[in-house]
Amino acid sequence: MEVSALKHSGRGGLSARSPLLRLQSDERLVAVIRRGNMAAFELLVSRYEGRLLSFCRHLLRSREDAEDVLQEVMTAAYNAMLSDDRPINVRPWLYRIARNRCLSHLRKAGDRRRLDGCALLGQRRQHCRQGPRP
Repeated sequence: MEVSALKHSGRGGLSARSPLLRLQSDERLVAVIRRGNMAAFELLVSRYEGRLLSFCRHLLRSREDAEDVLQEVMTAAYNAMLSDDRPINVRPWLYRIARNRCLSHLRKAGDRRRLDGCALLGQRRQHCRQGPRP
């Protein structure tokens, strides 16, 4: 996860090496993240990245695409955490973001494949967008 992709950075409160930080609940980590502690976000990422990567890989059938989507998921989650103070049930919330990003990725990939297939057949793009004729 590249920190440059995130809107805010900074530290506050517990340090990354603090065993107390690792013992915090997900909801408590979100509160600490909202106060600007990047170490808390890194810990949250490490808790979920393996499971979310497997989930994305299952949906996308590609490790490379899953890694790209996972980075988008974590960036979106971080930015959303900082955008408001609503309570978050972290696990289902992250999986929902991941599912939505995977579906968007599949839609984009499907559109590209359909257009590429039309180009191979020498058909006009307008015909391809409309779909096959009955």
